[in-house]
Amino acid sequence: MADASGLINLSLPSDIITVKIISKCGFTSLPSLLELDCILNIDYYEITNPKNIEKGFLAFLDKTEGQLNSNSLLSQMQGFLTSQSKLITATSLLYLDSIYFIVPFRNSSLLGLYKFNIQEVLENSLDKYTQYISNLQSCQEVLRNTFRNFSSNIQIVNNTTKDLFSKCESIAKQCKKKTKHLQTFKRKIRNLYNDFSVLEKNFQQFECLQCKSNSKDVIFLPCGHVVLCTKCLKEDYKIVVDFPVIENTFKCLSCGKYVEQTLKCTINKH
Repeated sequence: MADASGLINLSLPSDIITVKIISKCGFTSLPSLLELDCILNIDYYEITNPKNIEKGFLAFLDKTEGQLNSNSLLSQMQGFLTSQSKLITATSLLYLDSIYFIVPFRNSSLLGLYKFNIQEVLENSLDKYTQYISNLQSCQEVLRNTFRNFSSNIQIVNNTTKDLFSKCESIAKQCKKKTKHLQTFKRKIRNLYNDFSVLEKNFQQFECLQCKSNSKDVIFLPCGHVVLCTKCLKEDYKIVVDFPVIENTFKCLSCGKYVEQTLKCTINKH
């Protein structure tokens, strides 16, 4: 048995499966296209007996790379034939005097391709020819319906996938727009933060040393320093602005001198 690489097409009523030839017997030439005819019980013909079928071996068939539909159909065919102990017959327009058999190969994922002369299979028996033709006609419809349903399911999956892809594409566009908006908002927030930092820095020279939130608006006499706001002076030191300090114990927070009087003032921030 010599290694060989190549492809062969298996024609169905509504589809074509492309399979890979991974090994073949000697230098036997193989047709590039086989018409699948019908499904038969593996013991339907005496020629398919394990002792007889080995002499008709041609090649092993396997999945191809990157052909999802073909591989899926081939897997379904393999699973069906294995579970039902069946085989498929096929014919070639180039070899009309021969019948091809596609049989699951033991417990592997491979399919075996076998070839026999039609006379060897049917033994010139009119009854066998009649039965063979009748079987072809009835099983063609089974094959047609099976793969029509499969094609319909494939179409449903394709439509669903297309719809989901369209939705994903729409969501991706929306996300792209939202991302741009977020980037714009980030820039605005960054600019506002920078402006706020400048304002905060400028305000520090005018803020009350006590509460750090109000503007200082009280001038101490006689030193002339401005360090507190009216609210802090009244609530924290119990001193009313614009009146003399009766108990001369309050000291300026800046220079430490005693404050004799306080005056309300307004600082120009420009």
